[in-house]
Amino acid sequence: MTAPLAVLGLWSRSRQGLEVSSLAKLLIKDGLLINTLLLAVAFGCFCGFFVVFSDKAFYSFLPTEYRDIELPGSLPGFLAAFGAGINEEIWFRLGMMTGLMTFGCWLLKQDQASTVLFWSTNVISALLFGVAHLPQFALMNGNEFKL
Repeated sequence: MTAPLAVLGLWSRSRQGLEVSSLAKLLIKDGLLINTLLLAVAFGCFCGFFVVFSDKAFYSFLPTEYRDIELPGSLPGFLAAFGAGINEEIWFRLGMMTGLMTFGCWLLKQDQASTVLFWSTNVISALLFGVAHLPQFALMNGNEFKL
């Protein structure tokens, strides 16, 4: 699944003329790249600490069947999360988002994506990312997910 979506994304990106500099112009206004990256790292660290502290604070409230689940360990868990993150970025950002942008440009008869089209496809791919994780969320809560 990753290879075809990566090919679609790279093909779509080249048709849109979305090279790194063009993408940066759509994402970040002039001169704010470093500040934005620092803010993203700080926010990511904050979220990570929040998850760890929430886990410690609410662990005793979990049902015993969840507390007794044996987790794979730090290194396998890190590698699984890292690999899943890379694959999902390829699927949803490179494949789906650029594919939707190409389709939007074709539909609107534009040569290149406008800022509105870029952010619209970004939001749509983010929503689809969330929808793709609903079955996993339902299973974690002991429910079967049905559409």
